[in-house]
Amino acid sequence: IAPYIFFLSIGRVLVFLFNNETALSFMIRNLLFSIAVFFPIFLLAQDDVTPDKKVAELTKQITNDPENIVLYNNRADAYLKLNDITSAMADLNKVVELYKAAPQEKEKEVVAVAYYKLSETELNEEDAKAALKYIASALKLVPNEKTYLLHEARVYGTMPDKYEMAEQKFDGLVSKFGDDEAILLEYGKFLLDHDTKKAVVLFEKVLRLNVMNKKALNALGSHFMSEAGEQTDKSLASVYREKAIGYYELLYTIDPETEGLEASLKKLYTAQGRTADLEKFK
Repeated sequence: IAPYIFFLSIGRVLVFLFNNETALSFMIRNLLFSIAVFFPIFLLAQDDVTPDKKVAELTKQITNDPENIVLYNNRADAYLKLNDITSAMADLNKVVELYKAAPQEKEKEVVAVAYYKLSETELNEEDAKAALKYIASALKLVPNEKTYLLHEARVYGTMPDKYEMAEQKFDGLVSKFGDDEAILLEYGKFLLDHDTKKAVVLFEKVLRLNVMNKKALNALGSHFMSEAGEQTDKSLASVYREKAIGYYELLYTIDPETEGLEASLKKLYTAQGRTADLEKFK
């Protein structure tokens, strides 16, 4: 019913447009109101369709249209939500098979998405070589897609013998998309085991772009807490603990339910002798 009400509202505005000199401002207000009220309702209604029902619905559609690659791609999404990896992989490979049998320019992006999902699945299954093969296929179809380029760098980053290649890929992404928080975060995570100073610089850059970035705050808090624990110099360890507290406290104001955050703050407050701060957890 939400879409019906939404378009009815637009119709009402158009009628008014011909009868009132202030119709434009009214139209804008009415349209924005309709979007704000009814579009979220429409999205919520869509969310009521469970993955298993979605699979059943798409299976019926595929029976009637067995060469529609979009249907297979969408059903693969539903299978992934059900954690049915085997069925999802079968549908994604079907997308690739159908495209190869009769390639069409308009289907390139859908097929690239299928390759990307196959690559993600293989990476989750810890088969980096297969993941790399699939993402390479995606990039042949859509060479400059940032999401695929980042995933490619991430795959290389999981391969011990491909460290230099991963670093080159990440550096290329940073030079091209220097203000992209996701890229900076992924590169920082990759560097934590190899070049912690550079990783910290990247996480700090993320916070300059967005001081509310929870992942960067958590990463920096964790890093400085770990650094404090490794120090033999008590004064330097205290400095690192205070840095960790600063990042964790900001994260706590944003998302106090972050896993392990409360325990980390308690440990840091205790080590620093900040008993007054411990009171807020009682």
